[in-house]
Amino acid sequence: MNVIVTGASRGIGKGIAQIMVKAGFNVGLLARTQCELTELKSELDQYGIQCEIEPCDIRDYDQTKSSIEKLIDRLNGVDALINNAALIIRKDIIELSVTEWESMIATNVNGVFYATKAVISHLTAKKQGHIINISSISGRLPLARKAVVMLRQNTQLPGFRNR
Repeated sequence: MNVIVTGASRGIGKGIAQIMVKAGFNVGLLARTQCELTELKSELDQYGIQCEIEPCDIRDYDQTKSSIEKLIDRLNGVDALINNAALIIRKDIIELSVTEWESMIATNVNGVFYATKAVISHLTAKKQGHIINISSISGRLPLARKAVVMLRQNTQLPGFRNR
């Protein structure tokens, strides 16, 4: 099984990548930071499972599409996408700049759509596959200084339902 993970260089994404490889899944890892991806690949290569990396800013659709296509080519297909990439800026709305807001929305909402759009035709052509969207508890448990996290968790993205 070939799994693509966004936001794979640290935190939950890194943990997901480690677990997938230890379970025998081939992985394609996306993150903005090349050096962290390279370090993770070196760690995961010891398991003898295919691990491909591609630096990518999930906020950019063309870059996301291109990076995912490269991973799909190198993995010889895709069976699952784990949308994990996220950006959290812990500020009250009074302190939060419009640029920071737009960056969080671009990562936390648009990035999910961009990555999903990049893989969906491959999964539907096979008539099987999985898309897993990682979210935080902040959508259900309001926390101070996390307005955008709550927005993402409570926003129902159109078309993101089981078929």
